[in-house]
Amino acid sequence: MAEFKYYTRGNSSPQGKQRIYFTAYPDDYDRYFDIIRKDILNRQDVAIFYLDGGTTSDEVEDYELRLGEMQLFVVPVTTKLLTKTNRAMEVDVPFAFEHHIPVLPLMQESGLDDIFNKKFGDLQYLDKHNTDPTAIPYEKKLTKYLESVIVGDELAKKVRAAFDAYIFLSYRKKDRKYAQELMKLIHSNPICRDIAIWYDEFLTPGENFNESIRAALEKSELFALAVTPNLINEINYILTTEYPLACEMGKKILPAEMEATDRNKLGELYADLPELIANGDSSALAARLSDLLEAVAVRENDTDPQHNFFIGLAYLGGIDVEVNHERAVELITAAAEADYIPAIEKLVSMYQEGIGVKHNKEEAIRWSKQRVRVMESIARKTRRISDYRKLIDAYNIHGYVFLYYKMYSEAKENYYNGFKIAKAIADKNNTITARDDLRCSCALLSMVIRHACYNRLDPEAEAWIRYEIEIVNSIAEETGNHNWYNILAEDYQKLGLYIKDQKALEHAYSIWSQLADQCPDYPIYKDLKEDVLKDIIKLFG
Repeated sequence: MAEFKYYTRGNSSPQGKQRIYFTAYPDDYDRYFDIIRKDILNRQDVAIFYLDGGTTSDEVEDYELRLGEMQLFVVPVTTKLLTKTNRAMEVDVPFAFEHHIPVLPLMQESGLDDIFNKKFGDLQYLDKHNTDPTAIPYEKKLTKYLESVIVGDELAKKVRAAFDAYIFLSYRKKDRKYAQELMKLIHSNPICRDIAIWYDEFLTPGENFNESIRAALEKSELFALAVTPNLINEINYILTTEYPLACEMGKKILPAEMEATDRNKLGELYADLPELIANGDSSALAARLSDLLEAVAVRENDTDPQHNFFIGLAYLGGIDVEVNHERAVELITAAAEADYIPAIEKLVSMYQEGIGVKHNKEEAIRWSKQRVRVMESIARKTRRISDYRKLIDAYNIHGYVFLYYKMYSEAKENYYNGFKIAKAIADKNNTITARDDLRCSCALLSMVIRHACYNRLDPEAEAWIRYEIEIVNSIAEETGNHNWYNILAEDYQKLGLYIKDQKALEHAYSIWSQLADQCPDYPIYKDLKEDVLKDIIKLFG
């Protein structure tokens, strides 16, 4: 049988990492996979799974089970993908839509918008080859998207720290589906909701294998054994190592029959095995779990918004528990209803990107608006500048949600609300931080107006860019910092390309020329100088 393959940073184990599935038209694997997986791994420490282009879904055992464990599907969009028969469009993408797993289309060719919309509906794609120099760069869009979908390493640590306890799940690799089933049965018991399950999904016998098993057992309160005939029909690692080690360490043992097994032979091979819970006896399983784990379940956490948010993220991303979207949405929503800002932010991205839920524009906007309300209430109560800055950020994020749905007037209104606060702060406190907030507001306003006008010349957009240049110029002259001069050059280039003004582009060229001479350790400035020179030649000959 064919197997899922994977890439990780430094060829590390995929154990415990968030999972991305790459799928494509067969001919596109060799052409795009290496580039795309490097782009992703440079931004997130994840495991990227894939099948060779010619492999069919029928050749892979438990194919849909494996797909259901993914946090994101990534697909390069080409003419062949959209027009020819292929597994990606007939099996993988429909599966992702049906199971509310986000799909990230990466456009590789131009002129495919009409047929793309017919195949993918309202789903938005990222285009690395967009030639619009005033658009948000592909790299920034990709980074922002991955951050909204993938639980990063630092947040994953907090999620794991939120669990009440761990269960060690022991099973034969060929019984993978039974392991998944037992996980779900365990977590159907309310007392086990916040208890994680460790299982050696990707470990293979080797130098550090036994050490990993021992470490996992040491932190676990319970040794759960998925019982099937595969435990007794041949010598196996559970029989020779895992079970004896659990007994040696005095772990509580829970044997659950997942498939009818010869109990006499089971008893002969696994000495001192506790009474077996019969296959399908959910009440006996629940009773045994309650008896074994009552002491470690922390009921006080059940109503804590932060705790619920972390456990919700665990079920959403399959972090040491099975993926359970319904439970994830319930827990994250409970935290958001308690005005816990990270939960509100997560719900926005979930409804916007279809993470564990159906795409829902109204819900995304509703929760984004709730974030503004909460931050506004806090700022008015404390009157602290730091909280008003958070309110500016809330307006800007709310504006982005409207921009995502091409609701330009609403986006502009929110960006302008953020601008007014930033302007008031900058007028009273002429700090670099305050002026930088004001600069960002100007940049957002010029950007949304250019989007609304489909990048046609608009005097208001030009005015916001010039205002941004004025702010950046003052900071650059005050600080002498080359980073600010770099931003100034970028703004002059943006203005020059937008209004097709040679003088503005020459300003950018001049600044980057000086930076290239002053900062030889930053060759990017030389490259930027050459790029803007190409723009001048292209526009003015």
